[in-house]
Amino acid sequence: MHDMVERYLADLITEGKSDKTITTYRTALNQFVKWFTDSTDSNSIETVTPLDIKEYKQHLVAIQRRKPATVNKVIVTLKGFFEWAVENDYIPINPTKKVKLVEKQQAAPKWLERTEQLKLLRAVEQEKNGFKQARDKAIVLMMLGAGLRVEEVTNLELADVIVNGRSGSVTVRQGKREKYREVPLNKDVREAIKDYLLERDKHKHGNSRFLFVSERSEQMTTRAIQHLTKEYGYRAKIDGLTCHQIRHTFCHNLILAGEGIEKVAMLAGHKSIETTRVYTIPGERELQSAVEKISFTE
Repeated sequence: MHDMVERYLADLITEGKSDKTITTYRTALNQFVKWFTDSTDSNSIETVTPLDIKEYKQHLVAIQRRKPATVNKVIVTLKGFFEWAVENDYIPINPTKKVKLVEKQQAAPKWLERTEQLKLLRAVEQEKNGFKQARDKAIVLMMLGAGLRVEEVTNLELADVIVNGRSGSVTVRQGKREKYREVPLNKDVREAIKDYLLERDKHKHGNSRFLFVSERSEQMTTRAIQHLTKEYGYRAKIDGLTCHQIRHTFCHNLILAGEGIEKVAMLAGHKSIETTRVYTIPGERELQSAVEKISFTE
């Protein structure tokens, strides 16, 4: 079955799937193949049954104690693989067709409370290197104030940002699923970009076509931005801070400000409003605040 997996992945590469996606799919499929081979002494795709898929799902939940989201990603990967096998006449029936995903109460994405957002920005402003301070503040605000994904920040070019007196915008040309969008920039983001551009002009990579440069390169890497985000989170005493969490905060801030879900979806570059709807789910602190209103003592 390993050969079949590699054929499937080769097709996905042809379709333009990212290296990260291919690696994730390969890991999930190979783990299933190993489990199936160890459990049945068979390595033939034709012998996989719906019962095998259900047992593997139970194995992930009960034995490996994987979280529902992780289990569901595996099941979705298997569904895609076996559907491909049916379409290419390797097997007559998809054994995953009637296998359901694990149901779980939807939790709100993790975002930063207002005090945490201010702590993060203070941590950046305390950076002693003038160039890094200006650049890193602009990077953080691109995610916190404009909702860009870290990969989108990495790929920004100088020509993608327009900053005037009282207006400004950023054009995301390489968004998720290659989706193009334009995002207006508020005053804080505009000022941060202006300050950074002044520092950038004096930098040795000031002629780079990419907006964000490093000491060594003409383009900041995704990993470098993730690293600096984690570092500022450490300085601000925000455990496990990620770029995605900062982007989540942008979306939640818009919801709290009373903006409609359609606007939030457009600004965040979401394909479906259902993706945006999760930001309307109350967070842990909001739920805690709700139950604290119930009192049985005077």
